[in-house]
Formats: sequence, structure tokens, C-alpha cells
Amino acid sequence: MLIKKTKEFIVLELAITSDVPVNIEYGRVKAVSDQGTNLARFMDKPAMVEYWRDMGTLEEFDKQTEVLERTYLPFLSFERKAGRRSYIMVLIGERPIPRPFNVEASFYVNGKAFEFSIPVTE
Repeated sequence: MLIKKTKEFIVLELAITSDVPVNIEYGRVKAVSDQGTNLARFMDKPAMVEYWRDMGTLEEFDKQTEVLERTYLPFLSFERKAGRRSYIMVLIGERPIPRPFNVEASFYVNGKAFEFSIPVTE
């Protein structure tokens, strides 16, 4: 977790390893309480770039944008060659995000659905 003033960041890594090319599409990505309340908003790549626009100097923005271009999960759907590749994904919520909560995500790999739920207690 990263904390920036009034916002808390949930940073996830998506590691993809495949022997063949794959088409990947993401559905929902969210942080929810045990009661089902949405606690943090997933920031897709364009939203994350825009978020950093107001976070410092133009030079800092350019550097951060370069990092996002290299490491952030591509927008909506993308194709990957065979091999291993990791991407980051970020959810942003109001600080502090109440614990416990679950990070829930759905992905489609070559059209097949996969769903994940990761409990966060600390």
C-alpha cells in the first residue's frame, strides 16, 4: 500500500507467463468491504496518467508517464507474445481504506473468464 496525503493506493502486480500468444481483457477491478461497499476506484492507464498530471513539475510528470507506459497494464484489452511479462495496476481510495477488504478482479484470457478475490487485512 502507498499513502499520498488524503488518498491510499493499492498497487497490484499482474504477472503473465505463457508459452503461446494470449489475448487478455480485463473486466472489473475493485476493492470492496465485507458488506459489498466499493472502497477504491481502479485507475486504467489513461486515468492514471491524468491523475499524475497535477502531481508536481512537468519534468516529474514526464518521468512518471514514461514509467507508466513501460509498466502499467494496457488499456482494456491487449495481446501478449509468449513469455513472461508483469504489469502494475492501481486502485485509489480515500485514506484510510477500512480493513478488512477484498480486491476483486475479472479477466478474460483468450475468451476464458478468470476471477480473483484477494483478502487484505492489514
